Amino acid sequence: MNDPTSATPGADLSTTVGRLQDLRNRLAETLAPAGENAVAAVHDADRLTARERVDALLDEGSFVEIDALARHRATSFNLDRSRPVTDGVVTGYGTVDGRQVCVFSQDATVFDGTVGETHGEKLIKVMELAERAGVPLVGIHDSTGARIKEGVVSLGTAAKLYRLRSRLSGVVPQISVIAGPTAGTEAHQPVLADIVVAVEGAHLYLTDPELTRSVLGEEVSADELGGVEVLASNGTSHLTAATDDAALSLVKDVLAQLPSNNRALTPPTEPVAPDTDALDALIPDSPAAGYDMLDALAGVVDPDSLLELSADHAGNVLTAFARIEGRGVGVVASQPLVLAGALDAA
Repeated sequence: MNDPTSATPGADLSTTVGRLQDLRNRLAETLAPAGENAVAAVHDADRLTARERVDALLDEGSFVEIDALARHRATSFNLDRSRPVTDGVVTGYGTVDGRQVCVFSQDATVFDGTVGETHGEKLIKVMELAERAGVPLVGIHDSTGARIKEGVVSLGTAAKLYRLRSRLSGVVPQISVIAGPTAGTEAHQPVLADIVVAVEGAHLYLTDPELTRSVLGEEVSADELGGVEVLASNGTSHLTAATDDAALSLVKDVLAQLPSNNRALTPPTEPVAPDTDALDALIPDSPAAGYDMLDALAGVVDPDSLLELSADHAGNVLTAFARIEGRGVGVVASQPLVLAGALDAA
């Protein structure tokens, strides 16, 4: 076991220089808490590590990490034999296009990203920081759920996280990225956010295919349970991306359309006038003919500012962010091309 109370190799704790070197050595561990082979496996799967995802989202050099050297305290089931730093999640704050945000990114190379007591404490701390500072919260999810070996403590942590998510609702923007297998108690947390972005190859479900097969006797794949197509079609996710980088780019686009909190305004952009001439001929003369509401919106909102949400769910209504004269707006519009724009349960 790595003893956090002892000096790291090459560090003399009797001197200031040695203590600084010891700190650098310990912080270096956070770059690959499960070892370089685990990092290589993530890259071989064409994925970013938890830390690389944070770096891809935030402005260069802006990240300030919280509790980087935290380790779990559990001893049951021989857990004390493995105590990697970070305890499976990278947390902190930084800026996106100069605006402050709080962020966490779960690390599936450490205990499959499962949430134990220390992992949960880190999540709670960064969520409460977002609440106090009045800044958006971005959560990058890659976790198979509660760390069962830590017992009821991990389940109690889940309840605290759900409560915090609900308390933040309507106060600061919350954006979740489903970046890997997200299951069990962790399947609930990301969907309590305002916007959910799903990455192709990632999954969100309560129980995995093996458990589903053993309990129900049904053969089902991970994609059928909670792949990106399922999440998009049933309205669980709002945006889908092919890669981690693309997903984090979408998060930046969403953040640009939102205020930092419920007392702030969305930062304005330079207004660009839309082409309104086409609106005069948009509505068909026949009441039985339809038209594309996207064409109508193109003549109302600033060009290239429309960001549609849930495009593959309930196509009879459009929901989107946009800008009018440089100011951020939300859009809800009937789509005549689908069900003649009539509203249904979806």
